[in-house]
Amino acid sequence: MGDACCDDDPSPTDPVPVDRHPLAAGEGRRLLTPDDVHHQWFATVRLREGYDMGAVDTFLREVEYTIDQLFKQTSSLREQLAARPAQPAGPSSDSAAMIITHAERTAHEALTDARAERERMVKQARAEAERITRDAQLQAERIEHGALSRSQELHQHMSERHADLQELNRSRMALAQQLADLRRLVDEYRSQLTGSLENRLDDIERRADEYLDQEAAPQPWSKRRPLETPGRDGTQVPTQQQRAG
Repeated sequence: MGDACCDDDPSPTDPVPVDRHPLAAGEGRRLLTPDDVHHQWFATVRLREGYDMGAVDTFLREVEYTIDQLFKQTSSLREQLAARPAQPAGPSSDSAAMIITHAERTAHEALTDARAERERMVKQARAEAERITRDAQLQAERIEHGALSRSQELHQHMSERHADLQELNRSRMALAQQLADLRRLVDEYRSQLTGSLENRLDDIERRADEYLDQEAAPQPWSKRRPLETPGRDGTQVPTQQQRAG
């Protein structure tokens, strides 16, 4: 028996199924036979979740078996009726006709119930698939929204970090310029100070040389300053050398 929900359509090259329950002569509208159930195919439905297709197959096999038994019973009754000699209509023939009618009705009801159950299961499986699809779509949208928000946050953070780095770079360049200015001022001050010190040293050396030259030159006593010592009353007292002179 074919898969009720997941098999592909039968290939055109497949052998034509043989009807094991052909119509009897003079019968009206054709009823479904076990072969109809056996060779029934349905459109492929791809579901991640839903009913177990194996359970559907098992159920349909049970339906096929039930209908097959009913058809066998009906066929047996038909053969028994056909084997009997023609008799006027009476209670016996009416009873057989009722049995046949009941068997056919039972088979038809069983097939109808099987169809209804199959449709119910398919509808419920489709509803479950639609629910799963909606849930998956909502989950995907939530994930996408979260990823987008996170991406925007990261972009904002990177922009802020980039602005901070630019500000730090500007501060570093400003500090480097200030340091260069300070070094230039220090060099200028060092040059000025060095020049001033050299001039002072040159002046001191010049004065020292002049003083030494003056001290080294001989001078007369008249031009020398008299050496005096202070007296007790504060007056200058000539030294012994002055008195001797």
